[in-house]
Amino acid sequence: MQMNERELKNYIEVWKNPQKLLPKIVDHLLVHVYESDSIGLFYGKMGIAIFFFHCARFLKSPIYEDFAEDLLDIVSSRLSTDMLWGFAEGVCGIGWGFEYLVQAGFLEGDSLMLLKEFDQKVMEKDLSYLSDTSLETGLKGLYCYVQARIAAARRQNKQIPFTMDYYQMVNEQMRRNNLSHFNADFYFVFVSFLNRVFLEQKSDSWNLGLKDGCAGFGLKWIFS
Repeated sequence: MQMNERELKNYIEVWKNPQKLLPKIVDHLLVHVYESDSIGLFYGKMGIAIFFFHCARFLKSPIYEDFAEDLLDIVSSRLSTDMLWGFAEGVCGIGWGFEYLVQAGFLEGDSLMLLKEFDQKVMEKDLSYLSDTSLETGLKGLYCYVQARIAAARRQNKQIPFTMDYYQMVNEQMRRNNLSHFNADFYFVFVSFLNRVFLEQKSDSWNLGLKDGCAGFGLKWIFS
């Protein structure tokens, strides 16, 4: 990726001491997160909650875990059956986020029951007419959710939460679109959308979410 002079200067300044940005990112999100109406994974409260759970563990500060749980309460209260189903802003991404938090040990409980309605919503999607293969709104995102849910079922030695016909249909669509190589493990999915973010010196211009936002910048730094 080529950078112009401004972008290169900013990139150098940011990465001189990236760890010093983490408290600034946290403060910025604490102040501004409630201004966003989005509850989605990429740009909204679901993704920001994931960031704060990791902050709590990384900084050994339970207060951030409490804040993350508060964000999840808001997400849960706004879920509805008429939501979009995609990964970036819809059911697949929010469900995937909940499943990740359970499997990563941030949340307790039976995710198979918690996300049962999500599974039903996802299975309503007619894959025969799905031409969008993107992670954000298409087949890759749906596949990530399905694989995460199946992994949870196998870990608990329980029946997978989808009909066999639907599971086979998802895999067939991935094969037809030459996506059989796509890695849906949690880490690789995170890496695929935690893009490099050029944070301006003035935080007023920062986006909030995981994708192209300060939460994503902070989470990528914690992972590194």
